[in-house]
Amino acid sequence: MAPRLSLKGFHPRAEANYRLVAGGLRAVLLEGRDLPPLRSQEVEVIWAPARPNLIYAAGTPNERILLSCGENFPSQFAYQLAHELGHLSARSDLRFPRIDGCMWIEEAMCGAYSLVGLKSLNNLDDWWRENGLPYLEGILQGAYAFGQVDAEYVSARANALCAANHLSDDIQPISGLIFSKIASDRIIEDNIALSRVPVGTDVATFLRAWAKECGGATTTPELLLNLWTDDHARPVGAIEDEPSSAIVELGE
Repeated sequence: MAPRLSLKGFHPRAEANYRLVAGGLRAVLLEGRDLPPLRSQEVEVIWAPARPNLIYAAGTPNERILLSCGENFPSQFAYQLAHELGHLSARSDLRFPRIDGCMWIEEAMCGAYSLVGLKSLNNLDDWWRENGLPYLEGILQGAYAFGQVDAEYVSARANALCAANHLSDDIQPISGLIFSKIASDRIIEDNIALSRVPVGTDVATFLRAWAKECGGATTTPELLLNLWTDDHARPVGAIEDEPSSAIVELGE
């Protein structure tokens, strides 16, 4: 059974809109999915507008997400919540802090989750035409524009990618590429499969192991393997700066 999303602390003026959006995201991203075991069947989704970053919490007894969206900005709410549901669906808290150089892969998937989530809300007709679609098109033409992403792009940014612990400017175009090349259901299933892949290897080894878990053709790890070479492999422990907090700090 898909976990419930319990919205807390949101402005009363926005709560009805946000509940509608949350229900749509839950139906597409969580319902009917073979999720890994969760810490609770209720996910607290808390409005924390003063926080600079989004959070999928680690080290808590229950599933908890903190968002910093605007007071009544359903498009941004959908964007942020879908990202964090990507982390939840892969149980990234179990790999926190991740220092093997592969966190960029999880962030790229969660960036793609934001795009999948926004696209899935196209059944909310009036809101979608006036707000949701323009918002999605805007970020696809902006931060998530992927026309430059190829093996050379990844090679030039390999060190920065391996050092990333949030959705950086370098990663967002990779998310856009994933969204454009891989079917939405495949993105969701590939992301869930991350929870079953051992950590502590170099990137190429991790991608191959992930591809085996996903199976079939036209999967996300196969797409990323085409962009990555063993020459970029970073040894385990090469990243020395570990986050010091007990929560996963995630930017948009």
